[in-house]
Amino acid sequence: MTYERSLAVSTRIQELYRQVSMDDHTFLTVTQGIHEITVIAETQIAQEFRTALQNAPKVYDENNLVGVTAKFKVGNLEIPNLIHQLTRCLAYEDINVIEIVSTATELTFIIDKKDLEVTLRQLQKDI
Repeated sequence: MTYERSLAVSTRIQELYRQVSMDDHTFLTVTQGIHEITVIAETQIAQEFRTALQNAPKVYDENNLVGVTAKFKVGNLEIPNLIHQLTRCLAYEDINVIEIVSTATELTFIIDKKDLEVTLRQLQKDI
């Protein structure tokens, strides 16, 4: 979900973020850009955000997405073009990457659920 950035929306998202129960498998990321704030979360958490922000100006919202995460060693941060290579292998199959979320050792592609099988096949082939 992407919302227009405002102090009210930012404050509400921060409150919700603090309330989310984080277990070992919880996926939640909040990205605050200059004009927008994006929340990517598993279904149950996403619904909590949607409900709490139902009156906020929304830019984009989609339910039928999945995340595919590639996990790396820290040393892979020094490999030039690694993200490009992975993205390119998805582009060869016309997979639309909606978002890319990363940490130092994880790279998650947010894609349409219908592209999951092909995405897994392509990433396993190229990693």
